[in-house]
Order: sequence, then C-alpha cells, then structure tokens
Amino acid sequence: MPLKKLNRVFVNAAMALCVLAAAMVWTLVSSTPASAEDDWRNLNNLNSGRCLAVPKSSTTGGTGLIQWTCSESADQDWTLVKMPGEERYQVVNRFSLMCLAMPNASVANGTQAIQWPCSNSDEQIWIYDSWNRLRNVHSDRCLAMPDSSTANGAEVVQWTCSDSFDQRWTWYDHEAVSARLYNMATGLCLADANSDTANNAVMIQWACSNSDSNYWTLQAVDGGYRVINKASGKCLTPLNSSTALGAKAAQAPCGFGNDQVWIHDSWDRLRNVRSDYCLAIPSSNPTAGTEAIQWTCTDNVNEQWLW
Repeated sequence: MPLKKLNRVFVNAAMALCVLAAAMVWTLVSSTPASAEDDWRNLNNLNSGRCLAVPKSSTTGGTGLIQWTCSESADQDWTLVKMPGEERYQVVNRFSLMCLAMPNASVANGTQAIQWPCSNSDEQIWIYDSWNRLRNVHSDRCLAMPDSSTANGAEVVQWTCSDSFDQRWTWYDHEAVSARLYNMATGLCLADANSDTANNAVMIQWACSNSDSNYWTLQAVDGGYRVINKASGKCLTPLNSSTALGAKAAQAPCGFGNDQVWIHDSWDRLRNVRSDYCLAIPSSNPTAGTEAIQWTCTDNVNEQWLW
C-alpha cells in the first residue's frame, strides 16, 4: 500500500477511536448517579412536621420508607434528579443512593413506598407539583402519610391525590439559616412550648436557649417570609388564620395562604400580611410562658424581634 494512503488509514482510524472514546466518556458522565455534590435536603411532611427517612440507614433495595423526626442524618437527605418531562424527577437518597419507588409498579392505595436501585422505570419517577405533592407517574397517586399520622416510624404510602396536608412535602434545607427571635421588651425568645408538633399549638415567650423550639427560619416567599419553627417544621400564623386584634400566634402546616406570610421590617417587627397586625407580647409582660399575640403595629419594643 502506498505510504500516503497508509497514513490516511491511520489518521482515519485514530479519529474514529477519538470519537468512540468521547462517546464513552459522555455515556459515563450522563449516567453517573447522584453524588455528594448534589443538592441534598430533607423532605418534610407538612402535616406531621416529620421527614421522609430510610429506617436504620438501610442500603437494601426494597426497604420500606417511614417518617421520622427530622435530623441531619444522610438517610433523610434526598435530591431531586431532573428527568424528561415537566416537573418530573427521580428522588434519590443520599445514604443509599437508591430511588424512591413503588414496589412492583403497584397502583393500589396504601402501598408502602420503598427504595430501589435507580432506573428509568415510571414507578420511580415523580411529579413534584405546585402544592408540594409527589405524584407517582405510573400509579398517578401521591406520596402520603396514612390517616394523617404524626407518629415516628409510620409507613409512607401512596394514596389518591387530594389537597390534604399529609400529602405535601417540603424539600427543606436543614442547613438554611435559623436563629432565635428575641423580644426587645422582655429579653425572652419566641418558642414552641415543649417542641409541640400539634397544629394550632400557641407560641409563647421563654428563656432563650439552644433548644430547636427557640429557633426559626425566615423562608423568603412572595410578599415577605414564612417563619418556620425548627422543632416542629411548622409555620407561624395567627390562630385559625384570624384577622382579629389580639388573636394568639400559633403554628400550622406550612401552606400558601398570606396568613403565614410576615413582613420583617426595618424596626424588626413581624407584620402579618393578611391581618396587617404585628407579632407582640401583650403589655410587655416579662413572664416566661406568656402567649404571643398579634396587635396594632406601633413603635413599642414589645413588637420588636431581633432575629
């Protein structure tokens, strides 16, 4: 074979090998599973205030999933991996690197969700909608807590989708900034008494401490902030969404109503968007255990909260 022709053969072969190598690298990169660099967060149930968890940090495929008190444990950390289609995701656990799935492609109400090695199967793909529901693409049912259970260890199941808070899951960043809300008049802090997770539990002032019940996250939303208690995972709101002067401050599952939106102004007041009243300690009462209320906004220091 002439030398020039032989050179062309070698050049063509080398180019083909380069193309093949590039394709192999792309395949490896695009199929790489979720890793430590991904955005890992808790999935917090809005009714119970507890988090989606893999029991005992299991790495076994088929392990049934539960809810548990939220923590920084990797078995409660999940990342949403975008899949083709609008708002479609795989939900991957940080510890096991397995995916949230419905076993045997079940479409039955009450079937417990599991973790399973990730694939492109529809029973592992979820639509995360504007109501914070996770709807399974295969079954068209939503991830839920049966009977609105608030118990640690309760099985997480699929159920016919509804507007129930037990089907709503906030992809919550446990590393978000949280701090105490310190009342300038009394020197006490806004607290969730006894770290109560009950809906409508009334908030009080208490001696400032390192308890999660004293810590609050200001989550930016349209028009202001949701004020979320670290212990309960629930949102500060006037009791029963009241607009009445003197209504008690309480907690409720975080939702989309403006009764849970507060403006944190330049005077360190928290003004409720719906009622247009400010969070206050009545009469600047210095007693620990005094219930917080909403009141006409003034320049009084009993309405000023250092975050």
